[in-house]
Amino acid sequence: QAVELRLNELAFDLKGNYLVDDVSKDKIDLYIEGKNLDIKTLLSLLPDKYRQTLNTYSSSGLFYFKTRISGEVGENSKPKISTDFGIQNGKIKEGNSDLNLDKINLKGNYSNGSNRNAASSLLSVQSLSAQLGQGSVSGSFSLSNFENPYLKIVADANLNLSQVKQFFKIDTLEKCSGSLNLDIDFSGNTSHIKHFSADDFAKTKTEGNLTIEKGELKFVGAKQSFENVNASLLFNNNDIVVNECNGKIQDSDFALKGFFRNALAYFFNADEKLFIEASLTSRLVNLNQILADDESSTKNKKAFQLKFSDRINFKLNVDVRSLIFKKFEATNLKGSTSLQDKKLALSPVSFSTMDGTVLANGIIDGSSDLGFKTLCEADLRNITMSKLFYSFENFGGTTLTDKNIKGKASATVQYAEDFSPELVTNTESIVAHIDLSLENGELINFEPTKKLSRFISLSELNDIRFASLKNNIEIKNRKITIPKMEINSSALNLSVSGTHSFDNFVDYHFKVLL
Repeated sequence: QAVELRLNELAFDLKGNYLVDDVSKDKIDLYIEGKNLDIKTLLSLLPDKYRQTLNTYSSSGLFYFKTRISGEVGENSKPKISTDFGIQNGKIKEGNSDLNLDKINLKGNYSNGSNRNAASSLLSVQSLSAQLGQGSVSGSFSLSNFENPYLKIVADANLNLSQVKQFFKIDTLEKCSGSLNLDIDFSGNTSHIKHFSADDFAKTKTEGNLTIEKGELKFVGAKQSFENVNASLLFNNNDIVVNECNGKIQDSDFALKGFFRNALAYFFNADEKLFIEASLTSRLVNLNQILADDESSTKNKKAFQLKFSDRINFKLNVDVRSLIFKKFEATNLKGSTSLQDKKLALSPVSFSTMDGTVLANGIIDGSSDLGFKTLCEADLRNITMSKLFYSFENFGGTTLTDKNIKGKASATVQYAEDFSPELVTNTESIVAHIDLSLENGELINFEPTKKLSRFISLSELNDIRFASLKNNIEIKNRKITIPKMEINSSALNLSVSGTHSFDNFVDYHFKVLL
């Protein structure tokens, strides 16, 4: 005789028998089959908190479920369980976007195996396919040994990212578009997948590739968006190989190639580290745009906070044709930069700027959450002084500016400073030693020299020219110290020394040969 069993809105027919034997073990032979099942009633089994998030979705299509339970029943005996289930011609519709997850077909089965326990159990989906708008998904998976689960997934997806965002209502993204193609084959033990280590991933197998074409991505609240992104990634067990990843951030462009080692363990386990070996090329990097704050932020909000991750180590070879940061501009920037243990090293980096060249080595130590410590050594050749002062906003001063000085400078610089995560320099921390050589220099309308107008014609003091000047300048305790130096010009011969504080308190000493 058949018995109808209802589970929420699902109905099942039960047929079979259960034999009670007082001498030997009980026996069961029970057949269960779903009755007029559909996807809508299947979703009714979900807890309320999940059903509420799905209230804008509607569904249709046939869901079938057949299972047989047979064998001896006892303290040491368990019956055999075999189940077939699937979906035929299913459809899930999202009301707000008018998009359908269409033509859903699934075929699978479950068995508790030859030992009739969790260790011998197997859940298998032999085929799964669906269409989302213009895209499609297909694949299969199996999960065996429920005590120490072993998972195998084969998946193939071709999706329109804009339609994915709309259908799944991904509200953290303001923009998401482009086409995604994924082909992946994963197999391995998953008993501790949320805490997978590098050793665990070494025992798994991951193969496949992912490509993105004409992608655009912008997070809600961000001013910057990634545009025209084209990427080709290859999965190689625990590593990801980036064959190509290029795109734009406003006027800036980037092209990245390299290896992301231990990548999967890094994404699944918060204790794992990511190791990157890559090369970055760009025609233009405009940091003023990349680091800009959101337009909706308050005036008191900091524009940007810099923080180094202790989970990421990288070595990056850089080739940038043009770089802009505030008023500073550089071209043909090439070199190697690395990050390890929250310390960023440049070793070395060369570039052209202010009509000259710079070769620099340095380190930025971000191991403290309070701020960053910087050490730098640089060799500057043929730098135009007026552009130097302009690029660095006259070093915060108003007495000697880019309007007051001309000439070509070469120097070796040793420099140290501390700055905050908001890129604000602690001027008390600045220490520098500059071995300076200035050729064909001019002091134009320099106010301190105008005090000599009692002895020399003011017209001659407005523009003091000199052939060469050499000195060792030191910066410490917010004060620039200028040892005695000789300025020999057509107007006068001048010996100058003194100090110039960051607050524009000056103490210059002049010796003038009239």
